[in-house]
Amino acid sequence: MINFADRQATIQVVERLASVGMVIASLESLLRPQTMSDTGLCSWRVHQLVNKWFINRYFQSTIGWFLPYPRVLCLIVIRLVCAATLLVGGAGSEVMRGALTASIVMISFLLTVRSTYGRDGADQMLFLTFTTITVAHAFGSAVARDLALWFLAAQACLSYLTAGVAKLASPIWRSGAALPGIFGTDIYGHAWVRNLLARYPVLVKTGSWSMISFECVFPLALVGVPALTVTLIVAGATFHVATAVFMRLNTFLWAFIATYPAVLYCSGVVRL
Repeated sequence: MINFADRQATIQVVERLASVGMVIASLESLLRPQTMSDTGLCSWRVHQLVNKWFINRYFQSTIGWFLPYPRVLCLIVIRLVCAATLLVGGAGSEVMRGALTASIVMISFLLTVRSTYGRDGADQMLFLTFTTITVAHAFGSAVARDLALWFLAAQACLSYLTAGVAKLASPIWRSGAALPGIFGTDIYGHAWVRNLLARYPVLVKTGSWSMISFECVFPLALVGVPALTVTLIVAGATFHVATAVFMRLNTFLWAFIATYPAVLYCSGVVRL
């Protein structure tokens, strides 16, 4: 059984959950390599023109050397191997785990430099999580681990609160019109859910306000009330599983669930 009062054990759980998300993100990129080709949506030949430094001779001979297609696929394979090693517990020492998380951070940064197109909140959360864990590994102290866990818990709460307040301020979300609109799109849509919402209009407003309420109150998970913390975490996990199933947001599930052990740890600290 996982002891979420143990900061080091909690960091390792965060690390492994985030590694699942990074494995999935890497596999998704490798299964669609054509998007990174010179004629694809994420073409480096095109994107390098957005900044004069990207076509600088020094940049091209150093960092830029790794970014053209198909060379960039090697970076993604390395990131996949690093994440998979962390996931299966192949890195025993903290130094080795720190080296692997640092490699994931550097490669993810390079991929973001290569193309910002298609990046979403899950990519940002995974990047923040691995960066935070890398810093904790680098210092290796109890204080560093505590600060890392508090940062991740606060980041999760801020992410949900920001999303909830933005929805609350939106007339489209308050009216319930947003959900049918989302599930009617080609990218995030789902015919069964769209038809269900059309058949039962009461689900539209119920679903909209349930989401707004959950996101706005999620920071209460840190007040140190065990039942409330667990309820909010279960609600969050259910929400992300549903978005993974119906909206195909696979990495969102693992990117945000990876922060939940930090929330549990910090809630326990407040309770004590």
